[in-house]
Amino acid sequence: MHQVNSSDYFLYKVRKALVFGSYLSNQDRINDIDLAVELEPKHKDRAFQHQLEEARSRKAAREGRQFHGMIDQLLWSKYEVILFLKSRSRAISLHETSDPILEQTKPREIFSMGENRGSA
Repeated sequence: MHQVNSSDYFLYKVRKALVFGSYLSNQDRINDIDLAVELEPKHKDRAFQHQLEEARSRKAAREGRQFHGMIDQLLWSKYEVILFLKSRSRAISLHETSDPILEQTKPREIFSMGENRGSA
């Protein structure tokens, strides 16, 4: 998370991370580690952030990234962070903190930026 938050490359930062699911149980064996992250734009200026996100998705498309639709293209900058955090691991299941599955479990906070919101 520190790499994402300190890198100028990523357009979103991790504000909060939670662990939940079987990892927090007393089971001898767990299938995966369920994590939920709250992402926020790195730039307070929404127009500037949007401009950067559009440029990033256009660059990804030029480099061969296939988008399934306009929503996927619009969310590309967020998805880049998720892909980086997952790091191709099948053992990590990543969700956003808005995922309704968190209402059915008791997550534990493992990372928080505190109350300092926004930058640049």
